[in-house]
Amino acid sequence: MRKRLNKRKAWIGLDLSLSATGMCALFEGGDRDTKLLKTDKKIFTKKGLSRHDRMVFIAKEVSDFVREYNVMGSIMVEGYSMGSKGGRAFDIAEMTMLVIMNLLTDGHEVVKVPPTTLKMFAAGKGSASKQVMLLQTFKRWGEEFSDDNLCDAYCLAQCGYTMHNKNKALLKDLKALEGKIKSFKTW
Repeated sequence: MRKRLNKRKAWIGLDLSLSATGMCALFEGGDRDTKLLKTDKKIFTKKGLSRHDRMVFIAKEVSDFVREYNVMGSIMVEGYSMGSKGGRAFDIAEMTMLVIMNLLTDGHEVVKVPPTTLKMFAAGKGSASKQVMLLQTFKRWGEEFSDDNLCDAYCLAQCGYTMHNKNKALLKDLKALEGKIKSFKTW
């Protein structure tokens, strides 16, 4: 069980997924709080819940996670993967917009970062594999993850931290982000 951190200032990264959503709150000084939300279809089907019930559950859990913190800057959300197949792409889009709408309703600014842009920022290569992302995150920030969803959420939070603080050491990396991120301030 995660410990509650009573409204600490945090930069939030969200790697949204229908089966395993990664969430990260990054604090000044580098410590972090992460949560992996497992929402495999089998679990929900056994309980007799629909795909929409699962999406609403995910959106609520993400909102609850974010409400634990005093959010600094924008909430960084990984954009859509163009590799999603079939109707699943529509489900992911619907779920993502549910989450974004909840966050906007709560007064947050949300920034969508394309997966290739996130990979370029964190690993230096827009086509980096999940394993390379895990390795480069460890090399760059000294953080080790066993789950790629948590790693992506952490890198998204780092992206938000870098943008908010205009971190001079990483400013050159922000060039990879310019013009490729989509900010949602209002709907």
